[in-house]
Amino acid sequence: MKAKRLLLSAIISSLLVPAATARADFGSRGSLTIQGHPRLDLKRSTTTQPDGDSTSSTQLGLAVAGQYFVADHIAVGGGFQVAREWEGDVTSMLLVAQVIASYQVPLRPQLHLWPQVLLGAGRQSRDRTGDTRQPTATVVGVSIFAPVVLEVAGHFLIGWGPMAATTLHASVERNGDSEDASKNKAFGVQAMVAGWF
Repeated sequence: MKAKRLLLSAIISSLLVPAATARADFGSRGSLTIQGHPRLDLKRSTTTQPDGDSTSSTQLGLAVAGQYFVADHIAVGGGFQVAREWEGDVTSMLLVAQVIASYQVPLRPQLHLWPQVLLGAGRQSRDRTGDTRQPTATVVGVSIFAPVVLEVAGHFLIGWGPMAATTLHASVERNGDSEDASKNKAFGVQAMVAGWF
């Protein structure tokens, strides 16, 4: 009887160990990541307006997201972004909720390419010096972020890579009236930190 129990225990252990080992790699099905993007961006923004003007801006922001790997290398999730931007005499605050889809590509042990597509919707309040109207914009946009990610210690990741974003829809509400707003495109580089479980 004791020998049967030991044999049964050995069989169960041998079945469970490969499953646990399969989940030990970043990007494995069932793993969860929490990531953040603290940013100080110095970027050139292109604003689509009739006269074709472009402006320079400085943005300070934080984006936090969670993603779940529904299959090996494929993750979905969501997050939010808060950003403060200074552009000439205009200051703006942006709050965005996002849905995310990503694909993790192992390059070498502890080194990955992790492209992500983010679709977000949010509100942006703008304050121009001397303007008391303070218009509020509704924004829908999409962005792509393709960081190279390094596993620096255990379940801790850092990454850096190119990003591109564009506005799909924007409208401005001012004194109760709503109208279409300008659409923006931005390109740059972005850093991230993440943990996975």
